[in-house]
Amino acid sequence: MKHSYHILVEIILIFLLVILFFQYRQIRKERNALRASKQGLDFELKLRSDSMAEMEGKHTYLNNLSDSLFNDSDIRYFKQRGLNNPERDLLNSLYQQHDLIPEQGVLGGNMRIWHATLLGRNWALAYFEDGHIAGNMLLKYTVNEGDVQWEVIDSSTNGQ
Repeated sequence: MKHSYHILVEIILIFLLVILFFQYRQIRKERNALRASKQGLDFELKLRSDSMAEMEGKHTYLNNLSDSLFNDSDIRYFKQRGLNNPERDLLNSLYQQHDLIPEQGVLGGNMRIWHATLLGRNWALAYFEDGHIAGNMLLKYTVNEGDVQWEVIDSSTNGQ
């Protein structure tokens, strides 16, 4: 009888060890998936932060300037209106216009413009998000003596 209890205890212990082994494998798999996800998020954050430069205490955001539909005539036009580097000056001005975003951040998020495309002399398209809600805005802009004025023409949120 004593011998059968020992065998039963050994079987239970082996069964528990098998369960622990499979639990350990599952936890390791989930941990590796979380690490991969974190690395992806870290990479995305680096890309976004690399698109920002600090200039005289102000955050200055820089797009790929090829994201604008400017030609040489547009550049001359805006230089005559007081912009030294029209594409960069217009984009940097737009990225500072958080008050134009038609949505409020949720769950502690802050709405920011993350990407913009200049559509020639009068228009721009901007993508905004807070990490929870995202959307796009169509804007009209004017430049007078180096001062850029922005106006939202239309906007929409994605998935809301």
